[in-house]
Amino acid sequence: MASIEAVKLQVSHHRVKVNGIRLHDIAAGSGKPVVLLHGFPETSYTHQSAFT
Repeated sequence: MASIEAVKLQVSHHRVKVNGIRLHDIAAGSGKPVVLLHGFPETSYTHQSAFT
C-alpha cells in the first residue's frame, strides 16, 4: 500500500479593500486557483486542513 506524505505549504496572508470592505485572503501552492469561503461566525481556520 502506498503511503501519503503530508506536505506543508508556504502560505501568505493579504488584506485587500474591495468596494470599501476590508477582506483577508490566504494564498498557498500553485496551479489553478480554488476559492474556499467560510460562513459566519466561522473563520479561515475552518479550511486550515486544506493548507497542510
